[in-house]
Amino acid sequence: MRLTFTGNRQDLENTIQDGPHGQESEAEQYFFAEDRREFTAQNGWQGCNTDGFGISGLAGDWGVTAAFTDVDGDEATPPFDPVGVTSWVVASSDGSPVELALEADRRVRLSPVRVGGCEVGCADVASLKARCKSGEVKVKLRLVNALFDGQRVRIRIGETEHATRVRGDRAKVRSDSGDSGRVPVSLVEPDCPEFDRTARCRE
Repeated sequence: MRLTFTGNRQDLENTIQDGPHGQESEAEQYFFAEDRREFTAQNGWQGCNTDGFGISGLAGDWGVTAAFTDVDGDEATPPFDPVGVTSWVVASSDGSPVELALEADRRVRLSPVRVGGCEVGCADVASLKARCKSGEVKVKLRLVNALFDGQRVRIRIGETEHATRVRGDRAKVRSDSGDSGRVPVSLVEPDCPEFDRTARCRE
């Protein structure tokens, strides 16, 4: 099998290997290309053994195209054993199975989609920045992806809470003019104290 990734690939890791090279047989190999754009899994699919792998680090706007395709150049070994491998299924976010067409070289593209009603969580926050200029505090919130477009977030600047909507993967708020000194800034909805910031305004 070969996977081709799009989007942020720098943090991708092959964290699970069931039957890697050197443990079960030389038929089992897993490796990334140098640019981490492609991942190749070479499995033997022999007998009653199980084989598999796990990829972690998928974040932001990512996508992957997967296909059972020839990876060893041996015509005697097909991309999958039609006797041992009888179905190809992915699990939806609600746990329900989605069966895919099991055909050699048929490419299937997977990508994250926004699920209606999902709220922004702390794990979805990439950064929060606050700065003061001419007595006005400006806050920029950036999320790890654009799946929460239109969702509401609340940010407290000083003693005042400001509600705004996410646009794409970002949200912005600003305070009323007249701030001075050290102004605390915090993310209230979602409640993420690890992103507390302080904006410094001139006295």
